Amino acid sequence: MADTYVTVASGFSVSSAFTLDRLDRSFTVQVPSMAAVSVQAQFTTVCGTGPWGTLFRYDGSGLPFTVYSATGPGLGYVRYAPTAWARLNLAANVTDTVTFTVRQVTAR
Repeated sequence: MADTYVTVASGFSVSSAFTLDRLDRSFTVQVPSMAAVSVQAQFTTVCGTGPWGTLFRYDGSGLPFTVYSATGPGLGYVRYAPTAWARLNLAANVTDTVTFTVRQVTAR
């Protein structure tokens, strides 16, 4: 699978929307070098438009699933994607445009 590059523009906290090729695969998010921030995956049922819903933990706790939370660079992992249309949501606006790499992988 080819990598998908998604950006968060300076002054914003959400990435451009991206499409997952296959729902039967997990995906990783490569976080660039940046200040400490919480990264969450959001999904929609309509191609590229909202409303966007945050992915919640699989344990039934009702808490949002955090893909990554620390200073970058780093790598996060999302086991299940509920739809093919996603974006990344950061806990704070970025001061410079940043690019994340999304790669679909076969779950093991």
